[in-house]
Amino acid sequence: MPSADTRYGEARGERTERLFSEVSVQVLHAVQALAKEKGCTPSQLSLAWVTQQPGVTSPIIGPRTIAQLEDNLGAADVTLTDDDRKRLDEVAPPGRAIVPYYEADSGPHKFRW
Repeated sequence: MPSADTRYGEARGERTERLFSEVSVQVLHAVQALAKEKGCTPSQLSLAWVTQQPGVTSPIIGPRTIAQLEDNLGAADVTLTDDDRKRLDEVAPPGRAIVPYYEADSGPHKFRW
């Protein structure tokens, strides 16, 4: 569960519980492991991953503090190899949502766009 001082921690409840699926936790662990190997934070790795996707010209960041902004800017120094991207794509395949933000209430799909 998220820390109480985060957006999800402040809004605990059924909706928050649904967001932390087994798949999303697997992605989290993969990102944390690769970030540790690269000597960066998980948020820096995630932003580098997004930035280096084909067709992405400018990821949108949303820091709430200067410390978060400074951390986000560190993503510019993170380089991902083809093997790194493959590892991440294995747990979060392109074109597939890992949390139910985009799930239709009555739709037959599970975390699909």
